[in-house]
Amino acid sequence: MEGCSLFVKSQGWAVNPDLIFVDDGYSGGSLERPALARLRRLVRDGRVDCVVVFKLDRLSRNVVDTVNLVLREWDSRCYIKSARENIDTFDPAGKMFFYTLVSFAEWERNTIRDRTFSGRVRRAQEGRNPGRKLPYGYGVGERRGEIVVVDSAAAVVRRVFREFIGGHSIRSIAFRLNQEGLPSPASGGWSAPTLSRLLSNEMYVGTLSFGVVTRMPADRPAGTPRVVKNEKPLVVQEGAVPVIVSAEDFALVQSLKREKSGGSGRIPGARALSSVYLLSGVLECGLCGSNMRARPPYDRAVSLYFCNTRFHQGPSACDSSYVRQPVLDEIVVAELKQRYGLPEQRAAHVRKYLAGLDSELRGTEEALRGLQEKLAGLAEEEAHVRKHFRQQALTLDEYRQMSEDLKADGEELRGREQVLSTRLEDLRATIGGQAVLLDAARKVDHWDELDPVEQKNVLRFFVDRVRAFKRPKSNEVNCEITWKSASP
Repeated sequence: MEGCSLFVKSQGWAVNPDLIFVDDGYSGGSLERPALARLRRLVRDGRVDCVVVFKLDRLSRNVVDTVNLVLREWDSRCYIKSARENIDTFDPAGKMFFYTLVSFAEWERNTIRDRTFSGRVRRAQEGRNPGRKLPYGYGVGERRGEIVVVDSAAAVVRRVFREFIGGHSIRSIAFRLNQEGLPSPASGGWSAPTLSRLLSNEMYVGTLSFGVVTRMPADRPAGTPRVVKNEKPLVVQEGAVPVIVSAEDFALVQSLKREKSGGSGRIPGARALSSVYLLSGVLECGLCGSNMRARPPYDRAVSLYFCNTRFHQGPSACDSSYVRQPVLDEIVVAELKQRYGLPEQRAAHVRKYLAGLDSELRGTEEALRGLQEKLAGLAEEEAHVRKHFRQQALTLDEYRQMSEDLKADGEELRGREQVLSTRLEDLRATIGGQAVLLDAARKVDHWDELDPVEQKNVLRFFVDRVRAFKRPKSNEVNCEITWKSASP
């Protein structure tokens, strides 16, 4: 402030105490400062002809903000003088020097950004952390850039891979992890999108990828994206980080994920619908929650339903024995006929079914609105982070890490939004197609006359899941049917 006062006196001007603006304790990277806000109001009202600064960066350390303030907001309203620099926007030579200084500052900023990115690429090539957010299971070591395994989290990662290979669905794994209260990578707990990304991350087999960069195009035509992205990482280093999952298990998981991509969750996939077994796609083990599959007869008289976990990991993982396919099919069909095959009960159950669907519809709509509000909040947070970066309140590394975190949260929320939107469309279509529902219920009267595909379609109109198990050396089959959107 003293330097500005001496400069003002050297010009033969008097110092007005009411026109001294000092923002102590506020960052120069932001224009949101009380004294600067008062100055801007006075300039806008035409009460200030000249603004004197000790150095230009005291006005703002952000190049974009400085240019916008001086050349747009204050242009033709007032001019700028600097006590330490040859800047005087009232004079053409001083204005030219202002342009030069601003251009040089922008060049220096871009040079620092490119140098920083080149350093991160070099660290990735050396097998060190380039500054990216590490996946769940890894942490930062004592040396700069060192990537180490976090044993407790790595054990959870191996468990997720092991259970998925054992036949558990992604949703059932997420449910158990949340039930046990195990910490998750995101604040919202374990979810299917989170686990899906975890199961696809090549870093668990020791591969470090880096360099999917975003840059502003040099000459961006109107309507084109503001940034361009590299299609492939600049650096792919195999064996650069400690291995958590074996390459064989990782390859098997990717194969299983591709195999299951035809359908998941409540809606059976193409393989389940084309299967000759009635309960394929809806049957799960009543003891461990794993999916159950059918085994052809081979040397036996009939086909068998068996638990995937027991089949792959043995009786120590699940003590459920196989169930004869005709026996379990008969139990489920008998329940279906009792519920929808008798005309006097059919109408009442259909009403309950539709009431359950209507209740689920309202709950799904509410959940979808909540997700959309979270996405809107996330968009605001992303805009806030971008603003702080433009004002140089964040470093490039901090900005990229926060952007990656927000992007991951956004992908997870959008994945859940897509699932809910699909379910909402299905619910509306089913509720609107009451005649189709009644027609499917009437087909139960002629069950034995239907071909296997029609039987499976009718079953899936009303049955959500079937949980079954049988203890070894026991003849008793335990079976629980979850009816779609209706109370039992």
